[in-house]
Amino acid sequence: MSGSLALESGEAKPERRMGWVSGTTLLALTALVLCWASLQFLAGEKGGLASAVGEHTNVAAVLVVVLCAAIARQGPTPPAPEVVPVEKRPDYGQVCLMSFLLCGASGMVNAVAIIQMGGCVAHMSGNTSHFGRLLGIDAGRFAMLLSAFVFGTGIAGFTKADGEALFRGRYCPCLMSAAVAISMGVLLHRCSNAGLGLTEEGNWVTMPLWAFGNGMLNGVMSRFSSMPLRVTHHTGTLTDAGMGVGLWLRARLGGEATPNMQKNLLLWICFAGFAAGGLAAHLETELGILAGLPPAATMAVLALNPGTCC
Repeated sequence: MSGSLALESGEAKPERRMGWVSGTTLLALTALVLCWASLQFLAGEKGGLASAVGEHTNVAAVLVVVLCAAIARQGPTPPAPEVVPVEKRPDYGQVCLMSFLLCGASGMVNAVAIIQMGGCVAHMSGNTSHFGRLLGIDAGRFAMLLSAFVFGTGIAGFTKADGEALFRGRYCPCLMSAAVAISMGVLLHRCSNAGLGLTEEGNWVTMPLWAFGNGMLNGVMSRFSSMPLRVTHHTGTLTDAGMGVGLWLRARLGGEATPNMQKNLLLWICFAGFAAGGLAAHLETELGILAGLPPAATMAVLALNPGTCC
């Protein structure tokens, strides 16, 4: 057993170093491009990168998706994890913390999208209703969001996204890819006519990119071995959490053995994280669409893997 653990630790070190190098480089380049374009925009320059991107936002968005798909394919295929119930995991505290942070990031992106662009990019239930309601009238934009989210989850499936990466000291390419999609969505919005307050054109570039990023985020965390972690929507989370409380109360009142509530606590923490992200979206008052950058940065930092602390 000790030999197996030593081997696992020895294998993780080169992979971890590669993740830090490639991930940090990518993050630095992304930040540089964002700062360059934003400074041009704030300076009111007509030419340069900001102007070129603003004139071809659709093409730029397609290139971003291609880039994200390439990033998601980085790294070796993750090893088959040992399935351990979440309440029996030795890293349960870390699971709770990471889940809270990722739910907060998704919740903030979603809230900024609602405030700035009038639509949801994390949970697709409402968009599905709108798609059906407006079928044959104006369903195309909702079909775009649904397709983008599904495409993101499809990439997570195709790359066999590593749902244990955050907790095993490994770089998480899909999570970095989601961070890039969301940050680039901010860039394209700022460079477009929507960023200038002239049209809503940039909204229908940024919103699909944000839905795409949320799809990848939810896809990778759905592959968490102990249980699917749905970090971008919480109908199922509240259903399971409420049922857990009901089962506990029934057992308590009936004098029966009460169930372990650690899984239930994790579900409530996920819900609280998403709500906290919505609260943090008040930064939008000061930052506008740039309020999408803090959650993107959170995803990028987590993708670089603070999971080595365990």
